[in-house]
Amino acid sequence: SHASDIYLIVEEGFYKRTLDIHRTLGLLLHTQVSIQQLLKLPAECFHPKPKVNSVLIKLTRHTT
Repeated sequence: SHASDIYLIVEEGFYKRTLDIHRTLGLLLHTQVSIQQLLKLPAECFHPKPKVNSVLIKLTRHTT
């Protein structure tokens, strides 16, 4: 059996691009999964501190 949910920590800008169905990435993802932001992770949460903020997202596979 395949996992129905996937949890990822990604750069905040990448997450925003996944929401845009006018971009190839967003369109392809939205045909297969629902994307939900669970938590904002500021750069200060990491060491060494990156130049970008991150988010924890949940991808849930669409049921057919």
